[in-house]
Amino acid sequence: MPYRKHQRPARLAQWLLRMMREFQEMYLIAGDLEEAFHQIISERGVTFARIWLWGQIFACLQKYILKAAIWRIIMFKNNIKIFKNFQNRFLGRLMCIHT
Repeated sequence: MPYRKHQRPARLAQWLLRMMREFQEMYLIAGDLEEAFHQIISERGVTFARIWLWGQIFACLQKYILKAAIWRIIMFKNNIKIFKNFQNRFLGRLMCIHT
């Protein structure tokens, strides 16, 4: 069902949801938000629906940024551990060769 231009989510809102694609796929939020957005338009009007949608997007964005930051820290720590293990093994072999 085609919607009038003012009844669609803002382009920036849609773009932010696409940027959070990994998070979006995990929680299947994009379709649900758009469906709820159109339901709220019919019940409470376009202005309220847009305010509600932006609130939902900011809540998702906060969770996405937190999750991404946590995973980057975890991966950074793991990369340091791997590098230290590699360095210890490599230096240990060099010490054995030279002695």
